[in-house]
Amino acid sequence: MNDYNPSEPQSGPGQLADFLAELLKQFRHFSSPVEPIPEMATHLARIKVAARLLSALQVPTGPVAESFVRLGGVLEEWVAFFDASPESYPHHLTSPLEQLADYLEDLMARRDKGVSPTELAEDDRWGGILASFRHAGTPLAVLEDVESLFRKWNGRWTDQNLTPLQEQQLRRRWLSLRKRGDVLFNRDGGHQAWAEDIRGPAGDSPEILLLVDSSFRRDQIRDKLTDRGFRVEIPCDPTQALEFLASGPAPQAILCDHLEPTRHLACVTEGLSRMPVAANIPLVLVVGSSLAGPTDQERAFSLGAVAAWREPFDPMDLKRILQRLAHP
Repeated sequence: MNDYNPSEPQSGPGQLADFLAELLKQFRHFSSPVEPIPEMATHLARIKVAARLLSALQVPTGPVAESFVRLGGVLEEWVAFFDASPESYPHHLTSPLEQLADYLEDLMARRDKGVSPTELAEDDRWGGILASFRHAGTPLAVLEDVESLFRKWNGRWTDQNLTPLQEQQLRRRWLSLRKRGDVLFNRDGGHQAWAEDIRGPAGDSPEILLLVDSSFRRDQIRDKLTDRGFRVEIPCDPTQALEFLASGPAPQAILCDHLEPTRHLACVTEGLSRMPVAANIPLVLVVGSSLAGPTDQERAFSLGAVAAWREPFDPMDLKRILQRLAHP
């Protein structure tokens, strides 16, 4: 999650001291109109005590001693600057400062128990503290918090202490979050990003699952359908489509193209054959450059679809297909 490398020769209190010294220079050019929050002052008061102890740590001379002394001096500068100009500290540093205060107190307790300074300097948690400052104010900081929550939860929240409805809602919510993350961070990757959520009334399940290769055609179809009131969900591949189907209510239909090399329709058909509860969801073949009508329908039937839906992708044509399926 962070960019800490334990093999780096400067990792530990010295590396943290160097980074915090550079960060402090930036604060001298920053002033916020917002009042500092009380928690930050509390954390820095705790750090002030730890900084004095670090500077006076009984360590034989050498690189380890120098790194602890340097960190203690830098932290004393942080406290002094906060006392003089608290508005210069951005609020997103509150959480890293709390983590640092907790860690330094634990460090001193371990030293009192006889842990050697060298072992303390090589502790792998220095990297996490450094990362918390580096990533503060960015999405990475949020993900660090999420990862921390997952570690705390561990096996606490399972299907043994969630109702079936809560379990279903949790899976669906997680899939939605994953989708948003793919859109933000993997848009240009080799794995096609999930499309943006289509916002229907709160709590509504999608009526249509849409899997097409072309992002242009995908957006074109999505816009046409949502303009006519359809709720559309767009997974990035058949695997994620099947995950979505396993996590909640079934859609009215799954619209797929069948282009090489993705062959969405065949992959979804194969996946549905292993999911008895979803086996009856109708598949509709999305046809771009249409041939003669009967030929499209025959191809759709041969691939396991119940119908073909052709350009110009008229939503009314799709409604007629779905009505025919609902009332054969």
